[in-house]
Amino acid sequence: MKVLYTAAYAAGSTRARMLNVARTAESLAAVADEAVLLTRRGPVRERAALNHQYGVGPGFRWLQVPGWMERSVFPPLVLPWILRERPDVVVARHWTLPLWTARLGIPSILEVHDLRGARPPLAARYRRAARRSPAFCGVVTNSEAHRRAYVEAGLPPERVRAIPAAVQVEAFTPPRALPADPYPATGRPRAVYVGHLYDHKGIPQILEAAAQAPEVDFHLVGGVAEDVERVRARLAERGLAHCYLHGMQPSRDVPRWLWHADVLLLPPPSGESPLKLAEYLAARRPVVAADQPGLRALVSDREVFWARAGDGGALAGAVRQALARPEEAAARAAAGQGRARDWSYPRRARRMLALWDPGLAPADG
Repeated sequence: MKVLYTAAYAAGSTRARMLNVARTAESLAAVADEAVLLTRRGPVRERAALNHQYGVGPGFRWLQVPGWMERSVFPPLVLPWILRERPDVVVARHWTLPLWTARLGIPSILEVHDLRGARPPLAARYRRAARRSPAFCGVVTNSEAHRRAYVEAGLPPERVRAIPAAVQVEAFTPPRALPADPYPATGRPRAVYVGHLYDHKGIPQILEAAAQAPEVDFHLVGGVAEDVERVRARLAERGLAHCYLHGMQPSRDVPRWLWHADVLLLPPPSGESPLKLAEYLAARRPVVAADQPGLRALVSDREVFWARAGDGGALAGAVRQALARPEEAAARAAAGQGRARDWSYPRRARRMLALWDPGLAPADG
């Protein structure tokens, strides 16, 4: 079995989506006899360097097309590369490419992470493909709420699967002896956020929480240089000296930043299934999450502490609650790690490919 996985992203990008693509390719390689990842050329081209950047093994082959092949022109221009590879199945994180490959008779699966395809004009194209093209296997999305939206848009329910974002469970499981502590020693507990510093990720709520909880150190790990400087200016304006910025870290080094946290923060006021949820849970640390439908569909107060979405004061209160109840926090963290094991990359790969070949589904679903 040969799987070709593709996304119109640039190899070497530091965006979380490209990290997820590389790790998905690795998991498909574990299931298939051969796996190929087709992306655009980017800032890094050498295969070993790419594998090192994303923390993946050599099990799949990188195939890079010219970088100028942006999303709108991507499908017709990459078809010659795909046809030369002769895959048994194509999995595409691209809105229209699976429609092209299915039309050519190649079994094709669409991977989506938002609701653009559940709305006109794409929804009509997917409905037609589901009716007319036996090679269009269906849609994989990342939450039950998204699955319902695609079904309501007219796709056959059996052709739409909700599969949460995955995690490298072994890489994020804390060892018996932790590596060196990366944080400054201040004697205060640490509330830690790891990810990009965009406002829609909940950064304003974290800064407000820091302002209301001066007895806690707040650490933001990640962000490109310009975003780090933008947030640094906000910290200076508000006098938040107990809020630290650490910038972008290598993927392989992220787990230790999680392991040395007292509380992990997941504050996006809206959205569905952020990649970091599974990583936070696998790290077995207490998690404070925004109480919004996308997260409620994945975890409960058995695994996390909830804070009212979009409310920095509520975030501060939930952090204090988690710190004040260490036994309860440890129990929720343990339950969260158990939940994360259900979201391993190999299980996700099998569930994705089961849209094409039901025999590939994990034995326990």
